[in-house]
Amino acid sequence: MAGDFFASDLDGTFFDNQREYDVDRFKTLVQIINSQDNHFVLATGRDLIMLEKSFAPVWGQVDIVANNGAVVIAANGTVLQEAVIPIIIMEKVMQVISKMHLEKGVIFVGLNHKFMLRKHRNLNHQKNTFQREDQVSYFVEQVNEIHDRIVKLTFGVETQAVPALIELIQNQVGSSVYVTTSGYGSIDVIAATVNKAQGLQILAQYYQQDQPWIMAFGDGLNDLEMLKIAQMPYAMSNGDPVIVEQFPPAMADNQHSGVIKTIEKYLQKK
Repeated sequence: MAGDFFASDLDGTFFDNQREYDVDRFKTLVQIINSQDNHFVLATGRDLIMLEKSFAPVWGQVDIVANNGAVVIAANGTVLQEAVIPIIIMEKVMQVISKMHLEKGVIFVGLNHKFMLRKHRNLNHQKNTFQREDQVSYFVEQVNEIHDRIVKLTFGVETQAVPALIELIQNQVGSSVYVTTSGYGSIDVIAATVNKAQGLQILAQYYQQDQPWIMAFGDGLNDLEMLKIAQMPYAMSNGDPVIVEQFPPAMADNQHSGVIKTIEKYLQKK
């Protein structure tokens, strides 16, 4: 049936541990999906800067749910959502974060650039990798110096501290934000009501699909809402125990193209 969605998280799910994937195989898969008037959706906590670089071979052929749903863009480039966090809310979040022991400094992900507080620049030995991977554009002294619309705050703490700190931020800031994790000690703060499932629903409305059929793949807690609304949800065997225990496994883990293999098998059976 036309209009189906095949949605996948990236880190720990679609990407292997070197953040790579089988480009030629994926290009062929996307062509098949699109030829049937269906959609492949990159549903990730990652931002557009990274996505456009990693998926240049299929850019314009896949739909985007980025920054855990804060940014939603149709394959043709139509922007469907940009859920911006007001400065006053960011300052409130930072008041809570400032009392935490950070493993990685806070990055403010904007629609055009990424920012970091100057005091976080020399946070610890992990800073160089973190900043290089996320391509921090500007360092600022305080939040009100940021000259972009911010859709996500992301930072790192000790992995075992993540659940308690998510609860702390959510309780102290309230319903004006949604706090989640992509795993590996990361915490993401995005606008309220935003998540990957909501992003898929926005895409469905755009494509005039009232009740879209969804196959979804994920490994982390930020994939939970998306997996729950999918008719065919799959967990990666390498994923968070909460996800692995609730959903059936993909055909292989992220190191062995599990997402691509599972979709290929499904399409062959159809």
